[in-house]
Amino acid sequence: MLVSVRNKKIKLPDFLVIGAAKSGTTTLYYCLIQHPQIFMPRRKEPRFFSFMEQHPQHCVPGHREDKTIIWRFEDYVKLFEPAKDNQIIGEGSVGYLYTHKITINHIKSIYGEKYKNLKIIAILRNPVDRAFSQYLLHRRLGMKKFSFEEVMNPQFINCNIQKTRGHDYIGFGMYYNQVKAYLKEFPHVKIYLFEDLKNIKDILKDLFEFLNVEQNVEITTDIKANPSGIPKNRILINLLQKASFFKLIFPPKLKVKLACFRDDLLRKLLEKPEISVVVREKMINIFRRDILELQELIHRDLSHWL
Repeated sequence: MLVSVRNKKIKLPDFLVIGAAKSGTTTLYYCLIQHPQIFMPRRKEPRFFSFMEQHPQHCVPGHREDKTIIWRFEDYVKLFEPAKDNQIIGEGSVGYLYTHKITINHIKSIYGEKYKNLKIIAILRNPVDRAFSQYLLHRRLGMKKFSFEEVMNPQFINCNIQKTRGHDYIGFGMYYNQVKAYLKEFPHVKIYLFEDLKNIKDILKDLFEFLNVEQNVEITTDIKANPSGIPKNRILINLLQKASFFKLIFPPKLKVKLACFRDDLLRKLLEKPEISVVVREKMINIFRRDILELQELIHRDLSHWL
């Protein structure tokens, strides 16, 4: 949408995919970029509204250098300049759900009165499975060999959150207050569950109607993006992780095909262990109250998460 910022009309997103992390948002992104009436930038997660005009190292003490974060407004605006006039604009940063308070404040400060026109999309996953998938992703990316039970310990989280918010394995799965904040501020919100992705064609039909774009569009949906796991071969894993096809100027469908090919190779080089019954029960108890409050809020039966 066109938003007036500092007496200048600027293209900004019509919708945001806000999370949750490790809940299928990359798969959804791969689907959405194929629609000719939807523009999403090649940089999937700019995370601008989590940091806006503040260097990440100033926001999070000890935050490691991360050049993928867009924190300057002028750089954020440039992401959407290639959008055509007949396209709606979207952006997906999974941290927006977790940083809901500061993100919503930043959105309001940029969009002004138009913020209520912004459409919000979220996918929520069983918080125990989400945390385990995030843990396995960190192992894939080179985290030391801590056990899942160790990283879920509040003491471990409090120590490591000073380096990166991504280590808040519990906080990222406490959805109730996060979702409640968006439902309170935005009239147009869609909430899906990770399980709904089994019928992704139905989700896309519903989403295209929500976004007011053509529904009868051929979309490649056989996608399982961004796999997590423990590397069998660290050297090959590192090489594949550096292969980012979305920085290249290819048609969207070809980018998706190449990215899926890379992710399929990654998957074959990863081991995915199971959570023990004892550990799972312990973790469920951490999230139990939040899950029960969430199911009342979004009117979805979440008993299978318990």
